[in-house]
Amino acid sequence: MTERRTGRLARVPIRDVWARECPDFAPWLAEPGNLAALGEAVGLRLAHPATERYVRGCQADIVCRDAAAGSPVVIEAQLDRSDHAHLGQLMAYATAFDAGAAIWLAREFRDVHREALDRLNRQDGGSVRWYGVELEMWKVDDSLPAPLFTAVARPGDPSVPADPVRAWRGAPVRVPFAPPGRAVRAGH
Repeated sequence: MTERRTGRLARVPIRDVWARECPDFAPWLAEPGNLAALGEAVGLRLAHPATERYVRGCQADIVCRDAAAGSPVVIEAQLDRSDHAHLGQLMAYATAFDAGAAIWLAREFRDVHREALDRLNRQDGGSVRWYGVELEMWKVDDSLPAPLFTAVARPGDPSVPADPVRAWRGAPVRVPFAPPGRAVRAGH
């Protein structure tokens, strides 16, 4: 019988990887491979990133382009749990940069903030597509930490339900791989 060796998956605290959103985290996120991974999580091809962009008194963490639509995309990075201030900043940046999409990245989303993004997607008329993405860092044994981006809010996507219990009772939903000990939310 052949012995199979496997590693141990462990969550890494985000603040152990990056001390500050800017100037530590935003430049890392703007690197092509990292930006592509974030874009994959929300279904966008993100290109031409610029960090610390200023316009009309606003300083966005990252401004890039939606390669398919050609419109600006603003990204608000938050290494902690979502808060009201970052929601307001995201809305101001989306307006200041005339964005076609706005992505809010946070360690964890409070229900009220995810619901706010869902409502903006329903009521905005599609002028801005609003995304909420949770960031986790994982490693196997002594490997380098790797990001896991999980969309928790996106426009017009029934696979990210506002009510996971209702989705569970209804049609089948996609359920991704979940690291051991982590609950999987329906539709992610």
